[in-house]
Amino acid sequence: MRMLSGILAVSTLACAKVGRSDGRTAGQLTAEWKDSAGRVVHWSAPAEARWCARDTLLEITALRNDSGVGLAVFARDSLRAEGYPVFQSGLFAPWRPQATAAVRWLTPNTLKGFESAAGQVVITRGSSRHASGTFDLRAKLTTGPDSLRLTGGFDELAIEPAPPVCGRANKPGPR
Repeated sequence: MRMLSGILAVSTLACAKVGRSDGRTAGQLTAEWKDSAGRVVHWSAPAEARWCARDTLLEITALRNDSGVGLAVFARDSLRAEGYPVFQSGLFAPWRPQATAAVRWLTPNTLKGFESAAGQVVITRGSSRHASGTFDLRAKLTTGPDSLRLTGGFDELAIEPAPPVCGRANKPGPR
């Protein structure tokens, strides 16, 4: 009987870790955005996190069908719990910490690409093995004036090493 009670307690704890009261699931990225037509989109997908040691960069990607969300978090020297201001994608800025983002969204009529313009990514728990956090940012359509506000989070993403040739081509040099 004690053995059965122990097994039940362990399974309950394991289930509690995977499902959370805020709707996030370990290993997934959840996002919500509102399009220009006022439609609210609730989206989630399994996420991958890769650490590029040569550029102290954490790349988070989540893909489902033809839609996806990507975050690039540029840490000072190692991933830690702190806020990372979001800057416009495509612009080089040597300072740290900072982040950028991109959204690829398949609508019933077209495939839309958005790049970050402003906002913040917050790493709430970060280590060399796992990352959890939230984001609240504004993204602009790459081919026009449309924009969206993207909010969401990710929980307990297992961090894998990035390939040896990773990071930005124009990364900042040592200080």
